Amino acid sequence: MTGTGERIAELWPEFVADAGDGVIWATKAMTTFGYDNLEMYDDYLLTVYTPNYFAKDDVDRVREHLRDEYGITHELYYKPDIYTSKGIVAESAPEFGLSVPARYVG
Repeated sequence: MTGTGERIAELWPEFVADAGDGVIWATKAMTTFGYDNLEMYDDYLLTVYTPNYFAKDDVDRVREHLRDEYGITHELYYKPDIYTSKGIVAESAPEFGLSVPARYVG
């Protein structure tokens, strides 16, 4: 999910606690502009991990947890790390037969 620095700062300790409690597998925070553009950032990205992207029931469970617990209402994209390593982004998704650079959207 993306958001302002303030929103991410609010959610970050909660996501870390969820990871510690085993509700989610892991979490990571970063800027949406990437390392080379750190001076420019005003949007951030919180990434939540599950152990197996084929386990759709777990992906759905985590998505529902984020919605119920934190009031996240916008569409969430589930992008496995393999997509990132293959260079699957919005511009290249069609080359891989995808409409979006994500396995699940909801």
